[in-house]
Amino acid sequence: MVHPPALYRLPGMVFRTMNHSHRTTDPAFASPRPSGRRRDGMSLIEVTMILIVISGVALIGMTQLDGQWYARRNVHGDAEQLRQALRTIRNTAIEQQADVRVTMDTRNDQWQIDQAAGPMGPAKQWTIALQSTASLRPTRNNVTFYPTGSADRDVQLRLSDGTVTDEVRITAVSGMIQ
Repeated sequence: MVHPPALYRLPGMVFRTMNHSHRTTDPAFASPRPSGRRRDGMSLIEVTMILIVISGVALIGMTQLDGQWYARRNVHGDAEQLRQALRTIRNTAIEQQADVRVTMDTRNDQWQIDQAAGPMGPAKQWTIALQSTASLRPTRNNVTFYPTGSADRDVQLRLSDGTVTDEVRITAVSGMIQ
């Protein structure tokens, strides 16, 4: 048989003995939270204040890094646009089965593109105005793409805005643009 005083140590439990039930009624277990203690958790005001402090710290950090992050994004975006333009010019040489020469005028931020006459069409000439925020410094001012997809020389185009630099490379043998 269970000793009844031992039952008082277990809160809210019902124990059956042979003839009747015993419910523990120890006053220490009557209330799940003692009145002198604070409740668990945080109030809405506390959570709001923590979020405001964290947001303020993040905002200060963002303003410190914003200039470099924005410049890096612009330079890398400009480099990707140059890569895409050069890939299009290379693909034109392959599709038209004609030599396509690109002459880079860095003073006026323009490219002069000359497509030689080929089996797929007549000679063409057009100009592309660069909309870059960074300065462009090529190792060579011109490159020719052949119908095989290769280029006549290796060329590196360096884009820089003073703090951030990116490069576009043309490989002569394969004509790959990286």
